[in-house]
Amino acid sequence: MLKRIDRLADLGTTIITLSGGEPTLHPNLDAIIARIRERGAIATLISNGLLLTPERIQRLNRAGLDYLQISIDNARPDQISKKSLQVLDRKLEWLREHAEFGITINSVLGADIRNPEDALAVSGRARSLGFTSTVGILHDHSGQLKPLGEAHRNVYEQFLQHKDSLFSFAHFDSFQQNISQGLPNAWHCRAGTPVLYFSALVPGN
Repeated sequence: MLKRIDRLADLGTTIITLSGGEPTLHPNLDAIIARIRERGAIATLISNGLLLTPERIQRLNRAGLDYLQISIDNARPDQISKKSLQVLDRKLEWLREHAEFGITINSVLGADIRNPEDALAVSGRARSLGFTSTVGILHDHSGQLKPLGEAHRNVYEQFLQHKDSLFSFAHFDSFQQNISQGLPNAWHCRAGTPVLYFSALVPGN
């Protein structure tokens, strides 16, 4: 993996986002983040947050992590997702107390989200802790993005009122708004640009 980081740096990559699977399971995650920073790229991490502890957060600080994103699916765990605000709230408090990197908490709308108002609860809690709040639109079970229904659309419009904290460097304002309404987007593949998104998986997975 370190050789891959070096190769990406040689190609001029400026942002490397580690995802998964769950990247905090990777035994060499800290070394990977440190190498990204040593090579002059921005190191970002997308995690479910479940394995975060004060000690683990301190290690991410020492490794030099720039940004962390956690996506929270609902206010309370249900049959579809256990990645809830109720389960993760203590982890968020630890992040506020210990993290030296930027933090984005992503809410979700669409697809199988039963209670869209949960996204507002997640966002409100994130902003109360001083974190950036974003919202994502989920695809359905077939992998398709569909226009938001009325209830989800109403919640999305409320997010737009907090536009100053809604969109991070990884989000595109008009692109997502068009998706929410079922409108087409004029876009092109970003392959070949100096930003590459890839996954860091646990060896053997």
